[in-house]
Parts: sequence; C-alpha cells; structure tokens
Amino acid sequence: VLKDLAEIDVALETGKVFAKVRKLKSGSSFRLHTPTAVATVRGTGWSQSSERLQVFEGSVGLRGSGQELAVDEGFGVVIGPAGELSEPAALDDEAKQSWHEFSKDAERLATWSSPLQEDIGGQPAEDMLEAKEEQRELQHEDDLLRSEIDDTGGGSYGG
Repeated sequence: VLKDLAEIDVALETGKVFAKVRKLKSGSSFRLHTPTAVATVRGTGWSQSSERLQVFEGSVGLRGSGQELAVDEGFGVVIGPAGELSEPAALDDEAKQSWHEFSKDAERLATWSSPLQEDIGGQPAEDMLEAKEEQRELQHEDDLLRSEIDDTGGGSYGG
C-alpha cells in the first residue's frame, strides 16, 4: 500500500499486474511501464501485461508505438509486440470475475495492513498478526499432545 507519493513509476517486464489506484492528489501521477506500452492513471482499477490492458474502474490513458488511447471502464486493449494498440473492446465475464476476486482480496489486505480501530479491535495490525501466529503455534502444540496421547494409548484428551 503506497500513500502520499507525488509520482509513482512502476516497471513490469513480464507477467501481469492488477492495480487499484484511489483518486490521486493534484499534481500526482501513477504510471505503469511495460516493454510495449505505458499506462497513466489518476484513480482507477485495471490489469495490465505487456500484451493486454483491461480497465475495470475509471479510465486509463495508454501510450504505445506512437499511439495514445483513453481506455474506459469495461473495455480492454490488445497491445502488439511493437506496441501497436487495438481498438478498445468490451471485457468478457472471465476478466470481470478476475477483477472482482482481486478487488475483494485487495480490500481485505488493505484492512490488515492499517491499524483501523473499528476493524481490528484497537490493536495495530502487527499485534493481530503476532496473535494469529501465536494461536497457530498453540494449536500445533495441542495437536502434538493429542498425537502423543493417542500413540501411547493414554486414553482420550479432552482439549
């Protein structure tokens, strides 16, 4: 989670990235560079690889091989090997479902990464993660004790 940065430039050489950028302050920018194109956003949600850009929220400015396009919500563009851009086409249901899953996970992770009082009972996120780890360790110890009791025929364990 990046906060309060004026200019963000991200390079993606291979693979695919999903990004959700909340509305940026005046004078701020977020750019995602691939070997074939550059996407510029101010507050939107999209996915991008070197071969494709898909916009799920807002719009994205895309520049490649001398062309510039504004790709609106619900549309995608194919990016050719030399950076040529196709005309925007409507997104399919599979792409929309991928975005829905990413967006849900991103919101959950954003909640864990910030100490929101109402969401985590007043404890900083690090304390919550430590408590979860301690709980896992105690459960593991409990499981080991149960296993030892079962192996020695010592009856049942009422934990």
